[in-house]
Amino acid sequence: MKCNDAIKYIIDNNLKEGFNDTYIEGVRIFKNDYSLKRQLLDYKPGILIVLNGIKHGYIGERHFEYSRNYYLVLPTHLQFECEAIASKDDPVFGIHIEIDLSTLNELVLKMNLKPSKININTFIANPIKIDDKIENASLRLLTTLQNEIDAKILAPSIVREILYLVLQGDSKDILYSLCANGSEYDRLAKALKLIHLDFNNHISVDDLAKECSMSSSGFYKLFKSLTGETPLQYLKKVRLKKAKDLLEQQKLKTMDVAQFIGYESVSQFSREFKRYYGLTPASFKN
Repeated sequence: MKCNDAIKYIIDNNLKEGFNDTYIEGVRIFKNDYSLKRQLLDYKPGILIVLNGIKHGYIGERHFEYSRNYYLVLPTHLQFECEAIASKDDPVFGIHIEIDLSTLNELVLKMNLKPSKININTFIANPIKIDDKIENASLRLLTTLQNEIDAKILAPSIVREILYLVLQGDSKDILYSLCANGSEYDRLAKALKLIHLDFNNHISVDDLAKECSMSSSGFYKLFKSLTGETPLQYLKKVRLKKAKDLLEQQKLKTMDVAQFIGYESVSQFSREFKRYYGLTPASFKN
């Protein structure tokens, strides 16, 4: 996609900064027209297709660049730090497609995939070059998303086509692993889902390990190998990110936010929020 085409699409569709919902659930368009400093973002399992601009991702000590004409497959619900290099003349622009497991399972069966051995090291946050077929499908998807009727009738089949094309690429093993009950990805996906849905309740490493049918030590090692953090470090980041979103969007007291995200001590919440974001919750809100 040419930069001018991306700019025209952004203007014609009045896209806001960040992620934009579309007429199709699970498909969002993202754009940034100014550079963003490194910050924590929350991604659901999906395919990130970058059609213009440059983004950098950080998972633990790993760094990767996913920029124009590359896509990235995220096999689980995951938070990681990102930064964008962008301007109005050269914006970051692309599509995020959530992975529908029923469609994925159907395609894997029909394609009779025989992937190599699945293990957690398969996922190394490796952006993959978009080929002509994926680019063409992505551009057709963007066109249909501009009209509600076109989107509802045509977009689902194009989303399915993109998933099929990605299954033919270097990420097929990662996607296949989501269909394999008991695989390392399947187990971690359950743990991450529990963290993101139940973050405001008490969650221990033992609870998460039990959810994955693993020993606590085995789960701890597996979790850190994917996220670059211990389970409790990751949980803390999820809570603090939720607190940041609440403080930005709602007029809530610090005490109410602390209680909502699972902190019993307001002072502890304030200390940890400041340690991570550089401001107290009250200062951040103001």
